[in-house]
Amino acid sequence: MNAFPEESWKIAREDMEIAKRNTKNKTAFSWAYAMMYSYADSAYGFRNCLRTGNFAPYDHERIAQNITGFNCTTIIPSIYMRAHIAGLEPRIVQFIDFTNIDPKESKEERDKMESHFALIVNAGRKHEYLIDPFHSIFGPILKDNGQEMRVGKVGKYRAVRRTYRQLIPYTPEQFGALMTRMHDPAQSLEMLEAGQKVWGERTVLHSNCQVMAYYDSERNILTTRLYIPQVAIRPKVVYCHQKLDENGDLIEREIELFNAKDKFWRGLSQGKRLGSFTFGFFEGLQSRIREQVQRRQRIGPSALSIPEFASRIEEYVTPAFDSLSPTEQKDIRKMLLVRALYETEKPEQQYLFTDEERTKYLKRMLSSIWTQCDERKPISREEYVHKVKLEKHPTERIRELRREEKRLDKEIKQKDDEFIELITLRNRYKPAFLRTMDKVLYAQKLEDISIESLEKRLKRKDTDILLGYVATIADFVPYVRNAYEELTLHDTMQTIKDKIKAKYAPKINPAVPLVLSATEQEPVLPVQAALGG
Repeated sequence: MNAFPEESWKIAREDMEIAKRNTKNKTAFSWAYAMMYSYADSAYGFRNCLRTGNFAPYDHERIAQNITGFNCTTIIPSIYMRAHIAGLEPRIVQFIDFTNIDPKESKEERDKMESHFALIVNAGRKHEYLIDPFHSIFGPILKDNGQEMRVGKVGKYRAVRRTYRQLIPYTPEQFGALMTRMHDPAQSLEMLEAGQKVWGERTVLHSNCQVMAYYDSERNILTTRLYIPQVAIRPKVVYCHQKLDENGDLIEREIELFNAKDKFWRGLSQGKRLGSFTFGFFEGLQSRIREQVQRRQRIGPSALSIPEFASRIEEYVTPAFDSLSPTEQKDIRKMLLVRALYETEKPEQQYLFTDEERTKYLKRMLSSIWTQCDERKPISREEYVHKVKLEKHPTERIRELRREEKRLDKEIKQKDDEFIELITLRNRYKPAFLRTMDKVLYAQKLEDISIESLEKRLKRKDTDILLGYVATIADFVPYVRNAYEELTLHDTMQTIKDKIKAKYAPKINPAVPLVLSATEQEPVLPVQAALGG
């Protein structure tokens, strides 16, 4: 088994010797479960790969270069070697264009991923087992018809249905060749083409943000995505597109702003585009607003009392607003109308709602959580009575109970998380809490009012939807300014530049990308091997 470096095999053998000494008479299933358990909590990380320039490190390289974290490509050799030593007959597979189906999600909410590696092992039971740590999937493969795989539940690992376009098998030698290719500076850029997570959590202005990086090989553009969770309101999203030359030097930068319901690996769920900007734009907007408005104050009161100020800031953002397509403007129109009305409501007051109203809202949240917890209790009891065989229920009834239990669990968790976040914000950052609650309660108040009615209200105030646009974009300013180094990958850009130089350097015999067809075991010539995580 020399497909992978001997130095990493040595580390794997030493690990397994220790494991065998500590646990005697382990069954194949126990070893398989141990593999999953050991790697399920592995940190996903690409930050150190960017730091070192080694985008596909083996275990011995990770130790030598102090690289922490795996992605779905680099974790495969580590698990494979240990599973092979344990006698689990591991097989490497690559899912192409796949989706994990959650019946509680709509089609729009499901994340379709381009590529992902996993392992299939012989666990000594009736079915083979799938080991997929980064998706928290471990269980028997109950069905696989070439387009859909059903994996059963084992312990805390949920049952899952995964649809896919192709399932490509890799021999260790073929995967080793792929890893070798990913050690080539130019070809290793493929690791970024499918997207990599640079930071799972990066604190920016008290928000735990996620930073992703993507590379467009055709246009030579490096893109980063800053995903900013918000308490009780839709997350903010910042994209930074860096157009590079053949030496990896910057030609131009573009910042795109969105808000969204949620994030996917590459895209967004219900993303609404707010415009395209430069870094300099945010500095200019900040300086214009700060002429009249202090931090955490509304823009509206100053805009109403000083028409010249309103004209200056609205004129400044007009080109960005006008550059949005008619569809994009329509998508955000109600949001901007509500924001413009909020900015100009009762301008003499700093906050629109009282402590009593805020407390009432929090109590309603808590009451809703308790109500759903009460709804869950009889379901859980009925399921438990069946489980311990005191009563027998039809299979369909048990499935129905479990579906309802999962639905309630999900809703309770979402509400509970939001409640805790609001309480934490209230206790730690009171001004931010007051402003957030103001926006939430005001939006709730106007939720059922039509766009036409909102427009009439705004017209009576003798103001413009552009004020709502200014305020919405201004919310992004502190994040863009404080996350400059994360958005530009400032500290690790040199390793990417070196790879781009290698990509455009003259080649005598360029290597052929290694990807396998669905029907052949030998390498073929595809469009491109997507290496994701």
